[in-house]
Amino acid sequence: MSRTDLDNVMPHDLDVERLILGYVMVNGTLDFQTKAEDFYSEGHRLIFQVMSDLNAAGKIPDMPTVVAGLASSGDLDRAGGIAYVTSLTDGVPTMKAAPLQYLDILRRKAALRRLIQVTNEAMMRSFGNEKFEDVAGDLLASVDNLQAELNPQTGPQGIGDLVVDAYQEVEAIATAQQRGEVSGVPLGFKELDRLVPAGLKSDELMVIGGRPGQGKTSLILNLLANMAKKGKAVCFFSIEMGAIRLVMKLLAIESGVPLLNMATGFVSREDWSKLAEAAGRIGQWKVWIDDSTGLQVSDLRSRIRQLKVKLDVIMVDYIQILSVPKHLQRATDNEKIAHISTQLKFLNKSLGVPIVAAAQLSRASDKRKGGKPQLSDLRQSGQIEQDADIVALIHREEDEGESVTGGGTATILLAKHRNGPTGELTLAWDGKTSSFGNLWRGDEPY
Repeated sequence: MSRTDLDNVMPHDLDVERLILGYVMVNGTLDFQTKAEDFYSEGHRLIFQVMSDLNAAGKIPDMPTVVAGLASSGDLDRAGGIAYVTSLTDGVPTMKAAPLQYLDILRRKAALRRLIQVTNEAMMRSFGNEKFEDVAGDLLASVDNLQAELNPQTGPQGIGDLVVDAYQEVEAIATAQQRGEVSGVPLGFKELDRLVPAGLKSDELMVIGGRPGQGKTSLILNLLANMAKKGKAVCFFSIEMGAIRLVMKLLAIESGVPLLNMATGFVSREDWSKLAEAAGRIGQWKVWIDDSTGLQVSDLRSRIRQLKVKLDVIMVDYIQILSVPKHLQRATDNEKIAHISTQLKFLNKSLGVPIVAAAQLSRASDKRKGGKPQLSDLRQSGQIEQDADIVALIHREEDEGESVTGGGTATILLAKHRNGPTGELTLAWDGKTSSFGNLWRGDEPY
């Protein structure tokens, strides 16, 4: 099919375009959100652009001002001439509100044209030397963007509808609390759940920050175990550590058998019994682990789709070693991390699944009195701080003997909490099993 043939059959509805333009001129108002590019006809694009410019300037976009605007810009003839522009108002009734059903048709036809464009671009790139992952990833991201643009929730919404939704959410949270339940995904640590009592919500991105060796992976695995024991479905993307090593750490967390014993083979009969019981429990969890290297955020999206499972949580270890598309390979580290962070947040919102991601902190805290980390230590990008809804930073005093004795504590600084309080809490740290836990007062965790 030639390019001319393709243009002739591109999705469009000229009658709908004419009615929308006529509505604006008859009513003298532009009370809806759309773009000139959403119109198929070049003349209609020119007319709507003049309407938009008039509206932005605080002028009424009725027929006389639109005609004058087209004449002033020299586009009147290209728009079809004065006779055609004035004919757009023929038979158009005065309406109290924008014709939403016609606007929906306009946007969907435009989205189909853009879909043809991006798939055609992907096809042309496929004939080149680009990697499949880069081409497919960009295509999937473009399709997601098109779907998001068609989301009826985008754009301004009436406060009357929003207050009903907000009230219902508060009601759902209160009902869950009265039943001893959590409306979101509980984190599983007593003190942490006090600060995040409603759990992780579907639109939240949580970042676990820590310097190398502070236990980022261990904490995120502890959260995974806590969630999995509650029956939550979790997909864990580990770009740094292999799947077998991760499962060994989970076995240590769940069984209490020291990692050193497993790594050296010095496993007692009692240890074998504990490991067997822990393996039986872990094997029943709804958990998937992907330890592929070189993953981009777009790869995460496609692999989640392949699972065909309704996930409760997505976990990523860790942000700074995710890859970026080819066109960003020469960008600065800050630009790369900003891209990854933004794409993770977009993935979180588009899938409606909370994401917990580990992030590397700089060593700036080493020079700070007390050594405690802070938000500005998030390595290479302030974009992570901006995109995250919750940021938990790990501070643990190094103890050369703790890997043997297993004793210790860790401070978790909830440095950012978009929908709740911040604060500090203390967790127990077991160096032998590389795990975090609740502190206990008598028989009760606190």
